[in-house]
Amino acid sequence: MIKSLVVSDKTNQLILFIFLFTTLSGAVRKWVFQGGVVSNAILGIQLIMPLLFLFLPLIKRPNSIGVILRVYIFLLFPMIVNPLNHTYYHGVIGFVLHLGMWIPFFYYFNNRSYLSIDRLIPVFILITIAEISLAMVQYSLPFEHFLNRYANESIINHAASIGDSIRVTGSFSYIGGFGSFMFFASCLIHIMIIRKTNFIITYLLLMLGLMGAFMSGYRAVVGLFVLVVFSAFVFSGKFMRQMISLFKGGVILIFVLFFNSIINDPLGIESRFIRSYDNFTQRVERSTERGEGQSRLSGPINDIINFRGEYWLFGIGLGSTYQGANAIWGESIHLKPYGWYEEEPERILLEGGWILFLIRVILFVVLGYFLNIPLLLKAPLLILIFVYFPIVFNTFNAFYIFLGLSLLDIVYNNLEKKNIKLVEMFTKLS
Repeated sequence: MIKSLVVSDKTNQLILFIFLFTTLSGAVRKWVFQGGVVSNAILGIQLIMPLLFLFLPLIKRPNSIGVILRVYIFLLFPMIVNPLNHTYYHGVIGFVLHLGMWIPFFYYFNNRSYLSIDRLIPVFILITIAEISLAMVQYSLPFEHFLNRYANESIINHAASIGDSIRVTGSFSYIGGFGSFMFFASCLIHIMIIRKTNFIITYLLLMLGLMGAFMSGYRAVVGLFVLVVFSAFVFSGKFMRQMISLFKGGVILIFVLFFNSIINDPLGIESRFIRSYDNFTQRVERSTERGEGQSRLSGPINDIINFRGEYWLFGIGLGSTYQGANAIWGESIHLKPYGWYEEEPERILLEGGWILFLIRVILFVVLGYFLNIPLLLKAPLLILIFVYFPIVFNTFNAFYIFLGLSLLDIVYNNLEKKNIKLVEMFTKLS
């Protein structure tokens, strides 16, 4: 018992440390040490953060999930030394990146019955409110304002703009960091609805979260946010009661916005919400007119089906498509003929061929098997993450997806245990 409490506390301390580092380190990179050695060192620390889970104590010997991790590591080793890669440094960094999300997940599944990550939820709520509030401030500021800086000043302006505003980064270095944080925020709100957390705090965060999703400018983020948050009303077990609560929340929100408009919107909340929604819809309409929406939707799937790489079986080597490694050590001559690459599925095929792609499929199947989340939410989530969300080459996504899904899993696990105890109690009484 004492050992399990120690492991739980150490795990929570590590998760909180990584959460704060991931959420706040971007502020240092873009507002203090923009570019240069220190900024790169901070990013380097971010890349190796998941490896810290290997140093956490285990309550029990690794089970089948530990065997799967060992097999995965064993299969990655030959890809580190692929002779087609430009340097072995690429392979080593690629090895760390490809382990990124899976080491925390494997540790969590091996020990989840002893963990209590949900004890950190109050801290997560405070940080989420602060992060979205900062984003609201940034959204109204001009492009050249200090707060709207990126870690890389060479970012193309049109990519960073959304309507008459700039796509916010929160305290992150890039837009993608804030987008992945909003996925975590949606999981947090889902849990608050399921647990019937304080009504006012829950619906305040829901309103802020929806605004944050619009401000990110990502259609995938908005879609996932709506899917994750509103599925909570379905899976709460008391659908009609939750719908009534949602209706009451909407009535209260309308009243607050109406009262707010009478006194000229002193905090600018209403104007920011309308502005973020209008800018988002305009961006969607423009991309639809240019045909970008369809290409974004079908592009990653076409890249898989019609993969045009020459080294289709084993690929070029781990880390060969990672921009950070290529910026320092150069790009493999075997990769250059392929041309432009962006989506993660095609980068997996480029680095490890169909062998690595098949391993990725198996890992997602294993993840789906172990996650104790309602199937109607779990299935679309994992499919969307598999196809559209980079979890290897975006360390923000990797951590926030791990944390969000783990919290959902532990909450539903606790609910299941509670229901089993209630059934057993009524069985004994009868």
